[in-house]
Amino acid sequence: MSAFEDFYDGIPGDLGLTKSEQTILAAAMTRSVATGEYLTTLLYGNDPNGGPDTPQECIRLFVMRARRKLKPFGIEIKTAWGQGYYLTLADKQRVVSLHCAGLAA
Repeated sequence: MSAFEDFYDGIPGDLGLTKSEQTILAAAMTRSVATGEYLTTLLYGNDPNGGPDTPQECIRLFVMRARRKLKPFGIEIKTAWGQGYYLTLADKQRVVSLHCAGLAA
């Protein structure tokens, strides 16, 4: 199992994220920058129709919604303009803390 799969399986459900938003969070947790190309592959790589016509617009919408849901937890998905999305080390640590708290509950 990859680091992405390991982390994805452990995202706390009480964050209120959709499956697509969880995918973006897990990608940002396991990479220095989750590129649009990488996220498109993760989100739509198995789609027999190839995904939406404008996957980057969909990804931006998923990121916007995830940001809104993660804000109360003090976590912010940041934009690396022209590259993709990332989490600071402090934000990654907050996600891990939430993950560990969920396991302990």
